[in-house]
This record gives sequence, structure tokens and C-alpha cells, in this order.
Amino acid sequence: MTQILILPLQTSGILRPFEKEVVLDPFIGSGTTYIAALKTKRYYVGYDNLKEYVHLAKRRIKLFLQEQLTLFNDSKTYSK
Repeated sequence: MTQILILPLQTSGILRPFEKEVVLDPFIGSGTTYIAALKTKRYYVGYDNLKEYVHLAKRRIKLFLQEQLTLFNDSKTYSK
């Protein structure tokens, strides 16, 4: 699986001018680019000619969003 390192760019502010831009991904694969777009506050349009990749990406993105929601909800409980 391809890994994308985006934290140094996020923390340095290099990507901020491009927030809310649209990322177009004609080969959605496992959804890595979609997740990177979410992390950098971008909109995303992705598609693939193989349904299997679309389903894989949907599952992975759903899992990522659930993890983010869990982390957000857990931080509320610890801040008491």
C-alpha cells in the first residue's frame, strides 16, 4: 500500500492556500488520496473503472471517518 506523508506540509502551512480546492482522482484505488484530501481540508472527486476499488475505498474512508469521530468524542470525555 502506498503511504503519503502530509504532516510536515500541514504543520508548515504550505498547503493552506489550497484549502477547499478540489482534488480529482481518476483512479481511486484504496482511497489514500481521498483521506489525504480530507486531512488537508479539500474537496474530493474520485472514480475508478473497477467497482472493487470503489468499494474498497468506500470501506476505508468510512473506517477513517469513524476513527476520527471516535477520537473527537474521546477527547471530549478526557477534557473534564
